[in-house]
Amino acid sequence: MDLISMLPLLKGWSCISKKVDTSLNIPVATERVIEDFKKPGWFFSLTYVFNDPDAKLIIYSVDPYGSSVDVVSITPRELYESGLIIPSSYGLWSSKYDDTERVYTVCYTPTTPLFFRAFRLVVAAPSNKSVTLLKYMHTLVLISEEDLFKESLREVLGTDKLVLLERLLEVVKPPEVKPPEEAVAPPPPRYPCRTY
Repeated sequence: MDLISMLPLLKGWSCISKKVDTSLNIPVATERVIEDFKKPGWFFSLTYVFNDPDAKLIIYSVDPYGSSVDVVSITPRELYESGLIIPSSYGLWSSKYDDTERVYTVCYTPTTPLFFRAFRLVVAAPSNKSVTLLKYMHTLVLISEEDLFKESLREVLGTDKLVLLERLLEVVKPPEVKPPEEAVAPPPPRYPCRTY
């Protein structure tokens, strides 16, 4: 059982599902931070709608160990030119690429919810024109109170901190390998082989 399926039993988390229909202008060669989450959680999905195919969506996520920042940077044009315009239940794709109405989307749903230590959504305009973010929506789960979340996890698992830590270390511990000089040769076959 993974943590996502256990969320209804846990405490100290909140679901953030945001839908904004107000347009936002991004001037030439600038970036706007749309969301900046400093707490851990899971990213589920997003849809951003632009008036220009060269508007860029940049997603920054700090990995679970806090050791690196993963960056996804994509424009509707890049999705279109890659052929990612067919509706999909996961991955990156563009649900609408319409030059007549000037509506271009970026949709992203990871195959499994993406865990992060910190998460930032940024929209950028290219160096030669301004763009407008027409509307957007995204869904995340944030661990708002880490201590309460951990305590409720211990309660659900029915174990205390030390036992849980020992179990985790047991899972990660590499198998013992004998050095070559101590290795024992396999026993000879019990019955000799017949030759014909």
